Amino acid sequence: SSDTESKDNETKTTSTSNRDLSSIYSEEDLNTSWDKSSSTIITLNGSEAKVEGSGANYSDGKVNITSSGTYVLSGKFTGQVYIDAKDSAVVHLVLNGVEINSESGPAIYAADGKKVILTLAESTENTLSDTSNYTFADGEDEPDATLFIKNDLVINGSGTLKVNANYKTAIKTKDTLAIISGNFDLTSVDNAVRAKDALTVEDGTFKVNATGKGFTSDGELNIYGGDINIEKSEEGLEGLTVEIYGGNVDISATDDGINARTKYDDSVSDAEKEMLGNQDQDGVEVRVAGGTVNINASGDAIDSNGDLYIEGGETYISGPTSGGDGTLDYNGEAKITGGVYVGAGSSGMFQTFSEDSSQNFINVYYDSTQAAGTTITLSDESQTKLIEFVAEKEFATVVISLPSLETGKTYTLKTGDTEQTVTINSVSSSLGTSSGGFGGPGGHGGFGEPQGGGQDESQGGGFGRPQGGGQGRSQGGGFGEPNGGGQDGSQDSGQGRPGRRQGGGFGEPNGGG
Repeated sequence: SSDTESKDNETKTTSTSNRDLSSIYSEEDLNTSWDKSSSTIITLNGSEAKVEGSGANYSDGKVNITSSGTYVLSGKFTGQVYIDAKDSAVVHLVLNGVEINSESGPAIYAADGKKVILTLAESTENTLSDTSNYTFADGEDEPDATLFIKNDLVINGSGTLKVNANYKTAIKTKDTLAIISGNFDLTSVDNAVRAKDALTVEDGTFKVNATGKGFTSDGELNIYGGDINIEKSEEGLEGLTVEIYGGNVDISATDDGINARTKYDDSVSDAEKEMLGNQDQDGVEVRVAGGTVNINASGDAIDSNGDLYIEGGETYISGPTSGGDGTLDYNGEAKITGGVYVGAGSSGMFQTFSEDSSQNFINVYYDSTQAAGTTITLSDESQTKLIEFVAEKEFATVVISLPSLETGKTYTLKTGDTEQTVTINSVSSSLGTSSGGFGGPGGHGGFGEPQGGGQDESQGGGFGRPQGGGQGRSQGGGFGEPNGGGQDGSQDSGQGRPGRRQGGGFGEPNGGG
């Protein structure tokens, strides 16, 4: 591996964490094959469909699936694939080169059944699209997605799925969603991917252009691998908990890049939601333990209404330029215990890591705003470059942390043509003087407090916090989490773009924590 961490627009790190999926998922969840003799073959042609086999029929512009089984679809179709099977039904839907356009409602709609397993057949391209014309039963506002599954959804296979969502969300489940693999091109006038209880990404390639959220879950959102390129979003990743253990995640967001929050329903007023959003919310956290994360956010780059943990991987932020946002925004505690972190952004609401972190970090405050495109390098005493980062937007603060920052050693920071040296005397070291900010190590210091509360701050938590967080997971798990569960929280709510870093990583190639 290289001694230098830099970012460019080409190379990527390993995209999957080390997980034995066969011990996490059922055999049916991972099955991408089918036997023609025992499957129902559905051939789509214009507004008609030919059904060969049992458990399905065609009527009035709909392919109706009524029982468990494997259904293989191919061809072009104007209409809807409608699944209305009994509660215990598991429907294996194989997209074997389809183009389905619904002129009223979802292209694929599972109104009932236990689970849908959607396989993207090898070497196939599949397209689902809808219109802005949806009609609902009285008092209802769902189904409201191009691919809408009332219960659990698993997506696997090596083919491609393109979704053009013109009404609201592209892919939505009312329970759990696990994406095992596949290639996705998702365009949405609202959210790209939404799950209620839990959303898990194991692998896959994703190109996302969403007016709303990229990936959002009322409960937990877990990413273990894949190449996720959120080119446009309001918020990139959102959940009660957002945890990244592997993969490459690039986020461009007009608001927050990553947002962890409790989701409240409509019984809570907007004023109450705003008040609760400023409190330390129990069970809410962002955790980066592996992979490579690049964020370019106009709002907060990483916003947790609870806690924030950087344990591994590499995180690079070209953060907000506005004084009302920060590269980090948290209500509980923020610890860095491993990994590479570089965050450049504005100074008005500046927060950094807690001083009970176990990995050293440097806070840099500039006297004047630095221009977009400025290169930031950090070198050790032998002038070996440890970090090289090009900020994509103007910035007034930078926080740098990596495993090789040693107490007692002196490092050279070069910002553009200006060099400064800093000696690491404690877990938190600083260059320059803060011009204000909303907090520092350990919690919200208040305006004009350059360092925040430090270890004795009263609100940030520290070790022994009653809320959990820490190294252990605070939630159960949904798909891919053997202890089941996932929270059923309930708030909805990301444009710009990060560059990538390159080089092997400082002993944190892919995961850890």
